[in-house]
Amino acid sequence: STGIDTDEFDGLALHLGIFHQPSGQLIATCRLICSLWSDRFYSEHEFDCGEVLKSSEIKLEVGRVCVHSEFRKSVMLILLWRGIAEELRQT
Repeated sequence: STGIDTDEFDGLALHLGIFHQPSGQLIATCRLICSLWSDRFYSEHEFDCGEVLKSSEIKLEVGRVCVHSEFRKSVMLILLWRGIAEELRQT
């Protein structure tokens, strides 16, 4: 009804966003779910993740990567990866 695609995992996740400075428009986003704050991952519904999840290592799922069609250049993915790297550094 809102026109926004959401699911049960959005509330468990950290959402990174890139905003276009002149307009303030959200132009790129991705969703991060980390085993430090969640024991559930979207990927479990699509793949057999049993062996990966048994590991005591910290796991990070990156999903729902979206980039506005007018900004789909390699720099957007680089900026998203930079944000992901910064989150990992702080974890």
